[in-house]
Amino acid sequence: MNKVLLLLLLVLDCTSIFAVTIQQPQPPTNLQVLLNVALGKSYQLSPTPNYSTGPGISQLTDGKYVNGYFWTQKGSVGWEQVSPVSITLDLGTNQPILGMSFDTAAGAAQVQWPVAIFILVSQDSNTWTYAGDLAELSAQPPTNGYAVFRYQTSSLATQGRFVKFEVVPTGDFTFVDEIEVYRGSNSFLNNPAPGPTVTNVATFVATERMGASLRRRLRNDLAGVGSLFKLAPTNVLSSLQTESNLIFQAIPSTEVISPGTFSTVFPINDLHQRIFALQSAVWRASGLAGLVISQGNRWDMLNPTAMPMPTNAVVSVAMMSNEYRADAFNLSNTGTNLIQVNLTISGLPRGTNPDYVSVQELPFTDTQAGVPVAAALPLMSQQGGSWILNIPPGLTQQIWLTFHPTNVAAGLYSGQIVLASLGLTNQSIPVNLNVYPLTFPNQPTLHLTGWDYNDHTGSYYGATATNRSALISLLRQYFVDSPWADSVFYHTGTFDGTGHMTVPPSPVTLSNWLNSWPNANNYMVYLDVPDNFGSDGRFAGFAMGSTAFQQAISDWMNWWVEQLQQRGIQPEQLSLLLVDEPRTVSADNIILAWGAAIHAAQPDVVVWEDTAWPDPTKADPALYQVSDVLSVGLAQQWISGSSSFTNFYISEQHAGDSLWFYSTLEESRLLDPYSYYRLQEWFCWKYGAQGSGYWSFVDNSGTSSWNEYGSEFGGFTPLFLDAQSVTSSKHMEALREGVEDFEYLRMLRDSLAALQAKGITNAVISSASQLLITAPDQVIGGTTYSSYSWTTPKDRTVADSVRLQVLGALTQLTSQ
Repeated sequence: MNKVLLLLLLVLDCTSIFAVTIQQPQPPTNLQVLLNVALGKSYQLSPTPNYSTGPGISQLTDGKYVNGYFWTQKGSVGWEQVSPVSITLDLGTNQPILGMSFDTAAGAAQVQWPVAIFILVSQDSNTWTYAGDLAELSAQPPTNGYAVFRYQTSSLATQGRFVKFEVVPTGDFTFVDEIEVYRGSNSFLNNPAPGPTVTNVATFVATERMGASLRRRLRNDLAGVGSLFKLAPTNVLSSLQTESNLIFQAIPSTEVISPGTFSTVFPINDLHQRIFALQSAVWRASGLAGLVISQGNRWDMLNPTAMPMPTNAVVSVAMMSNEYRADAFNLSNTGTNLIQVNLTISGLPRGTNPDYVSVQELPFTDTQAGVPVAAALPLMSQQGGSWILNIPPGLTQQIWLTFHPTNVAAGLYSGQIVLASLGLTNQSIPVNLNVYPLTFPNQPTLHLTGWDYNDHTGSYYGATATNRSALISLLRQYFVDSPWADSVFYHTGTFDGTGHMTVPPSPVTLSNWLNSWPNANNYMVYLDVPDNFGSDGRFAGFAMGSTAFQQAISDWMNWWVEQLQQRGIQPEQLSLLLVDEPRTVSADNIILAWGAAIHAAQPDVVVWEDTAWPDPTKADPALYQVSDVLSVGLAQQWISGSSSFTNFYISEQHAGDSLWFYSTLEESRLLDPYSYYRLQEWFCWKYGAQGSGYWSFVDNSGTSSWNEYGSEFGGFTPLFLDAQSVTSSKHMEALREGVEDFEYLRMLRDSLAALQAKGITNAVISSASQLLITAPDQVIGGTTYSSYSWTTPKDRTVADSVRLQVLGALTQLTSQ
């Protein structure tokens, strides 16, 4: 789904790059005189490039370097969403090897520099010797903007006939246009190739990539701290630089200890702790002392190596009773030792540390892309009447307070957060809680879903038998009301030759799923017809569209609906996704045949389709007639679509189809909580969408969310999942607030309609009516695909500003 847009970004980005002169790098002088024994040699690529202009057998060894924008040139070879990329070069005979090079480009259109380029050599292509990581042996590429760069080294003393480049990308893309291998001294042939022996390359790369990612994190943070040295007085620069040099020298030998339990929570290891202790020394040398309080917008991205700027923080929340809203502040430890902070909230209704306030910390974790985030929201522990937080030297820790007042009288309350630490003077932060005379509903109007697939009992994506109960409980807290299953209808039962059911399927899986999700508003089932029932759309062996097919679908669907009705679940609460993201004629044909048969038996069962035709007019018009819900990719299609694209779905909506939005972009940690999650619900309101979805609440790319180094890609879930636990995140908080924002607008609309039905008109009603019209565009105006990047600067205060206007208008309307 993202591929089309990512390719579009690559092409669009060319327009700006072509406006400047591209400097092609030249090999360093010491390599120019060396013999490139790879010239003209053959190689194997695994897997086959899927972003390529057609690589020849020697395209990467023809000695020709591309000119112009790298990945648009025929001389380059590329892969998308592939990790690792393997290039195995055959030199023809055993050769002494002094070095090698790998020419690539990055810095634009979401193309980034690789995490690692592991080099292995072999004489027989069966047993390999690890020669090192070219990305670490080489000088480092530029950090800002588009560039072509040649990773290269001449520091090896090895040998081999076969040379393997195992490239671990950062993000989605890998590009290369030329590889070279430099002949060394014949004396290299006198001894075995130095380095560890590797018999299973895939296992080796999976383990070693974690170490490479860790070393990248250490180098980047050391560089970030080093950039602050200019702020320190000259009399301490020497000692700072000495420690920095010692840390730098220790990084190459740093490995991941205990990969099975490894976590990227900062500080990741002892060396990482030394880097932040060094940062703390810089802070102190710059005049900071003790525990520094600072505050910015809670949705803004934090930088772990930024200088804290002391501010007069205030935690301020205005809200209805029974809703969730949050605020945050930051604490930075400028000392030499770990600081334990005891946090106490006083002065608010229901006494010290009221039960309607949750206090959570946001530890920094690293990502697969090497961009650290403060996103996870574990609850802080409580001890002796205080919330407890431990902050290592040189680290900034964000504190997140979520308010959920119930049975709290309307009013403006003022309290304080007291921060007590041994050896430091107590500090306090004012807390302002304004509870308006309105009550938020227990379940909002907007349907929320996220392909959670908790019908499985074992491990499935990031859900496990151990964490599943906690996962479902947390999703319900965040207003998820439309759970997904994909296995409950796997079994068709048995039918006679005319399509009549003779033996029904087992209801056990369905029953277990329904038990785990009582009182959901919608029960969503992904049938995946081509994979589960046959690519030709057959059902129970009956040809699609045949009389027996129609009869079998009818009996089957009637039986399942009867199971639901026995539990009080009505047919209209069942939604069926027949083919995922249909965009071909064959997919449409399956939906038409199955949808017609389902509706003939059970007209109220919902055919729910996440249509993905780039041009929706190219689909069979009957697709839109048989589909009851059209779910359109907001991030993937709608945002970048033309007016004709959006108008098409608006017209289908007017014709009777329900509109939903969903988004499915990976590397969820780097998606802006505000733009990607919160604002999607504002789009839902503007365009009348009845549901909102995200792929996926459980897809963590097969690894613990606390260790993305083990992931080929960054994953999709906004949660932090591991096999044992489920932790919420800033992204989930933004999603929930977006759902609440939608409900504010619904409440405003309904309040106005009720007053207008009574014939009441005045200035208050006129002003509120105008706000209802203008509010969505104020919030989502200017949102583009690039807005979804968390690193993109933007004003993240607008949604709250407009929300407070709506809250004020609702309060005024209650007195009319």
